[in-house]
Amino acid sequence: MTFIETHDQGTSNGEPMRDRLLHGLTMTFPANDPISLHETFTKLQDHENYQMILSKFSSSWRHGMVSPKAVVDGLLQLDAGKVQTDLLNKAIGGWASEDPKGAFQFLMSQPKESRVAWEQKALMNFCSFATSDQVVAFVTELEIDELPPEFVSEFAQRQSEVAAGLLRNLKEGSQSNLAYEAYARTLAEIKGETGLDWLETTIPNHGPDAMKGFTQGWLSHDPLAVSEWLAEQPQSPSRDVGIESLANHLIETDPEAAFSWAASIGDDQKRFDTLINAIPSWATEQPNAVRAAISELDVSEELKGTLHNLIDSPSP
Repeated sequence: MTFIETHDQGTSNGEPMRDRLLHGLTMTFPANDPISLHETFTKLQDHENYQMILSKFSSSWRHGMVSPKAVVDGLLQLDAGKVQTDLLNKAIGGWASEDPKGAFQFLMSQPKESRVAWEQKALMNFCSFATSDQVVAFVTELEIDELPPEFVSEFAQRQSEVAAGLLRNLKEGSQSNLAYEAYARTLAEIKGETGLDWLETTIPNHGPDAMKGFTQGWLSHDPLAVSEWLAEQPQSPSRDVGIESLANHLIETDPEAAFSWAASIGDDQKRFDTLINAIPSWATEQPNAVRAAISELDVSEELKGTLHNLIDSPSP
């Protein structure tokens, strides 16, 4: 069943003052004149609130005030550049919300190499109201192999097993690393320990990414269970990542335990970096205990000296 066949058209208060002002400003932009719109944003591209203004402007498509298809058609006539790309991303995303079939057909007509950013933006907007079958059809028929982490998190909250299936088709790279991390974090937040089955069978190349996200999500509601589980895991790069997350989580509440966990990391650089994060909080309370713990570490005297230098309070 194709995306077209599965599609079924779906359907503020309390904004900060700055947001309301920016939103009001963007309502004055020449939205139905893509050339003038492009000229306006070109003048604003160096403004510190450029991205926020761009975001506020795109919300007008959700209220039927502008035809995003007309904006896309006009923008495609202009020379490529940052502003044209930014506006196209927003316009195609808005088009996907207003007319998913039309946006899908447009994307299918474009060369794959030129539509990556557009299809990701369209996917984010479309996902907010589409069924899981529609999302899967959209991804597979467009052959989307780079899923935005924000999309992965949102979709996993509603359909965790379907989202896991989409992950398996991702192209290797930094984007897939972030997607696995986002999925694992969301899975742990909604399922906790019961999500371990997925974590333990995930693609080996993404083990550390998945572990980082999963432990961070699990730590948000059951740090004791995380620590007990990590204590039973064999030494590995994934375990190191999990312990790093646990140690950083404990820094404010139990800095001594954070130091102890950090010291158990197998990777030398990761262990050193995590110890650097853990020492200052503990040293504020018990500088002599920290000095003693550093002296017991199995590291070079040079590294011990660097760690000792993090202790502000002198010995009595």
